[in-house]
Amino acid sequence: MSCKGQTFRALLCVLGLAVSGICSATEYLVVASKPNLLNIVDVKARTVEKSIEMPDAGPGA
Repeated sequence: MSCKGQTFRALLCVLGLAVSGICSATEYLVVASKPNLLNIVDVKARTVEKSIEMPDAGPGA
């Protein structure tokens, strides 16, 4: 899968969490860490809800 395809898949996942967050009124923070991780953080609970690994998403990929 190409880097663009993986990024698109990760964005769809984030949008899915955002839509489910609207229903439950939960705020999420999307944070990139290291060159290949995207973390979804529950702001109120201060916990990482999901970590998404994006292969080949490092610098120069």
